[in-house]
Amino acid sequence: MVRAFDIRDVSVVQRLSPLGRALAYQLAAVDGLSPLREAIRSYAAGGIDNRAVLVQRSHDHAAEAFGLVQLLSDPADALHNEATPGEAHHGTRSRYAALVYMAPIPRTEDMAAAWVNLAEALVNYAAERGAVHVIAEAPDNDSSDRICEADALRSAGFTPLIHQDVLKLPRVSEKLNTAPTNVPGLRPQQDSDEPLIRLLALRTVPKLMQRAEATSDLTRLTHRIDYGFSLFSKGELIGNVTIRRGRRGYGLQMLFHPSAEDQAEAALRHSLAYLGGRVSRRPIYCTVPSYQSWLLPALDRLGFVHVASNILMIKHTTATVKQPVWSLDAKAASGGVAHSKPNAHQADAVCAYTMRPKSCAYTYARNPNNR
Repeated sequence: MVRAFDIRDVSVVQRLSPLGRALAYQLAAVDGLSPLREAIRSYAAGGIDNRAVLVQRSHDHAAEAFGLVQLLSDPADALHNEATPGEAHHGTRSRYAALVYMAPIPRTEDMAAAWVNLAEALVNYAAERGAVHVIAEAPDNDSSDRICEADALRSAGFTPLIHQDVLKLPRVSEKLNTAPTNVPGLRPQQDSDEPLIRLLALRTVPKLMQRAEATSDLTRLTHRIDYGFSLFSKGELIGNVTIRRGRRGYGLQMLFHPSAEDQAEAALRHSLAYLGGRVSRRPIYCTVPSYQSWLLPALDRLGFVHVASNILMIKHTTATVKQPVWSLDAKAASGGVAHSKPNAHQADAVCAYTMRPKSCAYTYARNPNNR
């Protein structure tokens, strides 16, 4: 049975926490992650917090597990957002959510089944609060002779989208601190740049990810923006670098068009030099999706080292459905008084009246489990 965390589950969360897996690596590494703290926080919030911990208990303790889910804010609203990194504001209905942590790691058939049940419960929890897309980053394990996190998430309905590499810069070196401060076309990011960044994502992100029906660049969802830089060439945005502060480190997110290959390293040097002049010796983490892998040599020259690889996965909590729209003959239904054209729900409510089919169609979403 899967249910919300209760104070009686403290021992379970405490015992299983060291055996779990972070499914949002950069968020966990930059901001730090204490599953027990988050569990108590969600319990004290009484279900109104944007993070929630669900627990699966069993009588023989053989299939006990817990997971943490977080509602995410859209990157368009993330610039200078003072909330928790990537977290939606209280009282809002976010379209996105992320599985942040699940424990223990599924190494047996029983634990894999527990992961499936728990992942489905976490997705349902997010869907009830308005999330239409739930993402998770499963470790990219080359071994095929054992059960892995990605297999369990696939069984729960998640679809693999893209490979990602996580890099770490232990600290900004003195060499980077003295990097040139003048980079042609580079300026601090402004709020008005967000539409241009979305356009850059449409031109850069693979069509497969765009067809996933997510209107935002999914790799930016867990990355709150504290400040950033935009790179322009001939009046066109060709690159964007954003940085956020966390309790344990800093997160660097970048998006460059292939035409920016010659300027990308200089833009990154400038961003790191700006960061190095403001912060202490905390590490900097960077997530590089496979379609930006051409930046890896430049990051290597800047001192980044590879720490992990994962697969970005997604599950949609709704299905797109198209059906004919029926329009009401306004005069016949209102006794000769014409009204504005009814919407789809109004048309359904008055289906007993005189109606005629229209050639257009509308799209709406519904839970695929309630077909």
